[in-house]
Amino acid sequence: MKRQLFAASALVLASLATAAFPIPRPVGAGAPEAPVASAWHQRTDEAFAAARQSGKPVLVDLYAQWCGWCKTMEREVFTQEKFRAYAERFVLLRVDVEDGAAGSELQRRFMADSLPTLLLLDPKRSLLGKIEGYMETDQLISRLERELRDYDAFLATYSDALASTDPLLWRTRARELHARGDGGRAAILFERLLRDGGLQGDDLAWTRLQLADAYRMDGRFAAARWHATWVSPSRRVGSRVSTSRTCRGATSSRR
Repeated sequence: MKRQLFAASALVLASLATAAFPIPRPVGAGAPEAPVASAWHQRTDEAFAAARQSGKPVLVDLYAQWCGWCKTMEREVFTQEKFRAYAERFVLLRVDVEDGAAGSELQRRFMADSLPTLLLLDPKRSLLGKIEGYMETDQLISRLERELRDYDAFLATYSDALASTDPLLWRTRARELHARGDGGRAAILFERLLRDGGLQGDDLAWTRLQLADAYRMDGRFAAARWHATWVSPSRRVGSRVSTSRTCRGATSSRR
């Protein structure tokens, strides 16, 4: 099992090597096949720059060229005036999950197992909500509202964890935040767990590795590298770990 720990450490270190650089768009990748309203960004970096400037969350439409339901949603929902008016509260981004770049990375990171999938992300790319499958306009708006309410409720549980002295609660909330891509908040709880949780052996190594990945998500690359290196083979610590990320491709049937 020690081999898994070292492999996970190597994976975090490898991701740090390219973390500060954008993934290039492949040569020949052009505009989507179906027409897209001008309000939708096509470039991930531009969309998140706009989100940081405006403070708005990003609504990401993950699609594929072959996905019939994706095209139906674009044609029958995204063009509706009611949706367009509601969507003004978001920065809109539309990316192909088969582009080999940002779209593929978002699909892997947030495990979009079917298409279409909509992601709600904050300006730092933390997950606020996720919606899979085709929905009509009213249903989609209602679901987006619910996802945002549920996220507000989830943040309340984070505040409860900060006020708690229970290491198990720290660990649970930290892992949930880590899964959402919220490295900043996850790191705070992982740090507390390392400092005050009385961890030893495998638990210590596992938590350090997750803290390293949380730092990476938050852009603190030097700290991430230090903790990931601590779990390297030369340290001889731990024996059981797995990455919290699971790479899973889209499984939608072609329509």
